[in-house]
Amino acid sequence: MNIRLPKNTNDLRIRHWKVLTNPLYDGQIDLELACQFLSEFTGEHINDIRSIDAKDVLKMFNHCVGLYEGIHVSKPSKEIILGGEKYNLIEPHKVGSGWHIDFGKFNDIQKDPVKTACLFYYPAKAKKYGETDENKNLLYPIRDRYNIVERDMTLQDFLNASAFFLRKSERSMRLSMENLKVTAKVSKVLGSMIGRSSST
Repeated sequence: MNIRLPKNTNDLRIRHWKVLTNPLYDGQIDLELACQFLSEFTGEHINDIRSIDAKDVLKMFNHCVGLYEGIHVSKPSKEIILGGEKYNLIEPHKVGSGWHIDFGKFNDIQKDPVKTACLFYYPAKAKKYGETDENKNLLYPIRDRYNIVERDMTLQDFLNASAFFLRKSERSMRLSMENLKVTAKVSKVLGSMIGRSSST
């Protein structure tokens, strides 16, 4: 049986990340788990994987796991090509509230990494995120680019963007917490002033 495996790190996609982060494959791996891993990794039926010689299964498994070692998270590319079209990295401080609402809803990377990845890059031909037509129908919805992102976005681009947006999200959360503290202090001061003025 001829099973095509990614040759190098650039051939890895988001679906490969889902397999790697599956806790089932943490720790000691036996032959059965190696077959299951390869089935998920390649999309081939488990019975087809089990028909391969045990020595070759382990060799393939080691090759696949070794590909992940070539990944080093770095600054995300400002633009990438998906499905033959140019996509630009979203700049959170330059998009409307719609993107932030969507990001808040969809940022469960473990559950659906592709949906989250759709929020990292946006078609360059669009004027802005959340753009609508004359009938107020959303242009470039996630469902229209989901399969393209799943098929074409490299794992490297996905991880670079994930780290970038995670840092942005953490910074934003810290600022929000600081704003809440400031708001609480201001409310307390205003409350005491209002109480004082009403008693005089």
